[in-house]
Amino acid sequence: MTGVQTCALPISTPQLAILKRDKRQVATLIKNDFGRASGSGQQQLDDILNYLLDLEKPIGFESIDWCKYLISGGLPFNEYADNGW
Repeated sequence: MTGVQTCALPISTPQLAILKRDKRQVATLIKNDFGRASGSGQQQLDDILNYLLDLEKPIGFESIDWCKYLISGGLPFNEYADNGW
């Protein structure tokens, strides 16, 4: 996949406004912030996953696509999978 991948899901809280940004950039940002002492990456990841994997709504393509970018740390998922990470 190429190009900017943004979120088509409805965003309801300020903490989730980050989902309106490019998926690849957000995943890379979270990956880079994850190990920092501030813990901002962990909190952002928790907020996003709680939203994407909400049991009260169906999980669609958009949520699955977001999860792929989060798992791969911002790499295209096929590239991530092909490298045996």
